[in-house]
Amino acid sequence: MAQNWATSVSAYEPDQKYYCKTRDVFQARLERLQSELLKDTNNDRILNSMIIKLNKFGTTLVSRPGGKEAYLAFQPTLRECKNNEAIEVDFEGVEVLTPSWADEFSTPLINSYKNSVSLKNTNNPSVVESLKILGLS
Repeated sequence: MAQNWATSVSAYEPDQKYYCKTRDVFQARLERLQSELLKDTNNDRILNSMIIKLNKFGTTLVSRPGGKEAYLAFQPTLRECKNNEAIEVDFEGVEVLTPSWADEFSTPLINSYKNSVSLKNTNNPSVVESLKILGLS
């Protein structure tokens, strides 16, 4: 999808599964995502660590609105994070990551939780370059 958008000479409209045309669709997707994240995150906590598996947001993570939506959806889970709890952001399974998506999700996460955040499975070239652009590598 990102390549189609980047190389298109005319306006490119992505598949509807990647964006929401109405507030109602957005709200329904947000609520479903929040419940799935809450369910799965409780199983991912090991000792004092929270694991955020970004592939739960999709394998193609593009656009500022998409990154912001993901960050907002994860807020209820982050509020449960204890002060001494490590947060591990796992990029396994992410095929495409754009700097705009990463900026909306990772930057506020790192700003809020500073030294508690670590990045894992960042060897994908798309992930490497996006994190490098943001100074997060």
